[in-house]
Parts: sequence; structure tokens; C-alpha cells
Amino acid sequence: SAGLNAIRLPSPATAPTLAARQCTPQASSARRPSILELPRATVAEPLALLLLSQLVLFVGVGAVIPTIALYGKAIGLSAALNGVVLSAPAVALALLARPAGGFADRARKPAMLLGMAGIVVSDLGTAAADGLG
Repeated sequence: SAGLNAIRLPSPATAPTLAARQCTPQASSARRPSILELPRATVAEPLALLLLSQLVLFVGVGAVIPTIALYGKAIGLSAALNGVVLSAPAVALALLARPAGGFADRARKPAMLLGMAGIVVSDLGTAAADGLG
């Protein structure tokens, strides 16, 4: 058949040289390591920096979480209300992650601006508060 004739196989005389070329250090160094077929410098190094920054962020946030319950107890919150305070961010994330992600996929910059505006409003509300009640 014509399809099989179009495939050119190496002759037995050249087969050992092809195998030797594939195993040489030069052949392996010529092919740069890649992630998802993208060059390492394009993907791996920025990804490592992003993962490191996420680790620092979550360690910082995680270090504060155990103290929230102690602070809540010190200001007189009941155990149930303390649980609500601790679980509210997780519940909000579970409820809003999908719709917010869809919005961010459609309109990235407006989603970022809306998120930053939400942070500004919450920070201003915290700064303006004169107490807990």
C-alpha cells in the first residue's frame, strides 16, 4: 500500500548510529526541559515564584486563624458565634468561587478592580468602626 511505502525506516547500517546519537549527552542537553511543551524559563521559574508567594501568603493567614478563636473568646463571643466567625470566609469562598471565576474569565480587569474595591470598602469599614457592636 502507498501509506506504508511513504514511511522511511533507517537501514540496518545506520540504526546503531541513530541509537548512539540519541543516547549522547549532547542530544539530551539540546532538548531543554519543558513544562507543558513550554520552555522552562517561560513557565517553571515564574511558576516557582508564584507558588512560593502563595506558600508565604497561606502560612501568614494560617498563623492567624488559631488566634481568632482565642480573641473571640476574650471579647465574649459564644462558641457557636466563634464558629460562625471562623467558618464565614470558607462558606463565602465555597458559594462565590464558581460565579466569581466565571466573571473573571469573561472580564479579567473589571473583576480585579471589583475585588480591590471590595477590599478598600472593607478596610474603610474596619477603620471607621469604633467598636464591635
